Amino acid sequence: MMDTLWWRSVPDPAGLIQTIYETACENGCVAYAIPDQMEWLETFRAELRTCCRASQRRVKTVDVRYTGGISPGELLLRDYVTHPTLAESYRRSIGYAKFLANNDQLSGLGDLCLLVQGASGEAMREWIRFIADYHKAHKPSDPLCRFILECAGEKPDTGLGVKVIDYHEKIRPSDTLIFTVLAASALPPPPLLQSYAAELAAMIGSSDPEIAAVLIEHGQTLIKDPLTAAAPLLEAAQRSDGSAFPPQTDLLKQIRRAQVKCFFPIVEQFRLDLIERFADKIPIHAGLTNTFGAPITDIWEIDLGTFKFLCDNAIMHIPYADYQALCFFRDCRNQLAHTDILSYEQIKKLAEH
Repeated sequence: MMDTLWWRSVPDPAGLIQTIYETACENGCVAYAIPDQMEWLETFRAELRTCCRASQRRVKTVDVRYTGGISPGELLLRDYVTHPTLAESYRRSIGYAKFLANNDQLSGLGDLCLLVQGASGEAMREWIRFIADYHKAHKPSDPLCRFILECAGEKPDTGLGVKVIDYHEKIRPSDTLIFTVLAASALPPPPLLQSYAAELAAMIGSSDPEIAAVLIEHGQTLIKDPLTAAAPLLEAAQRSDGSAFPPQTDLLKQIRRAQVKCFFPIVEQFRLDLIERFADKIPIHAGLTNTFGAPITDIWEIDLGTFKFLCDNAIMHIPYADYQALCFFRDCRNQLAHTDILSYEQIKKLAEH
């Protein structure tokens, strides 16, 4: 599945989960800031829970949106303290944070890892203040509850002593390409077409791996006609949260960038190979000039257009099969250089060369 491939196999996303867990283990608490619309959020949460269970602690999840506005301390005392009568000794003058910190041994919170979700705005700030106060009041020798606080849409203030891990500082646009390259390995060969499908999906998806996932899952359809295939593929799919994908703009530009990245090096390698094979036939001292009229003094400066000119004017001779290949690669080069895109037939021929 694409969601688990992203969160388990791509280094930065997998590392984000591991960093959150390790920071909670080290500091006892951590907050992490994520976008309002995060890719495969429920899979991320499930992977984080699995990671936390490795600590042999009780792992519980609370969604703040469904707690009825109850304060963090009251919620912990009501729902997560295991001692049957401890709540009876609570006094408001002490405060929940200090009371729970002073009774970690009795409360059973010392072996709890609490994942707090859905906190935003004032609710998020209330949880941050409570966690900070709980840790300040906690006795160093006693086990303490670990808090992992999810903050969607905004980054909380770090001044209260709770370390904050920011999604945007951990996940990079290059991760989308790593993801599509891994996913493209399931497509049929040749490898060049797998790489092209990965580049297309990553270029169109940009920093949105869910868009890239839809496209790479239909990689064979995509590479045949990306300009007309991409939009219908995304219109027929949904994001993991059930919402629609946004309309795609600049498709032509993104396809061109993917083609230049994949195929221009192949065209250039053909040029270098052609020069090496026929170096002794190239009349470098015959007053050759490049496209701009400047004299060519080194055979490695000869472009495919000049090479074709020499052949067309019988200044040099190469086998017909090589001349046909020269014409093909020169046309591909000109299309890539002049804002056009290659056809699927041209791409297949490049892959077979």
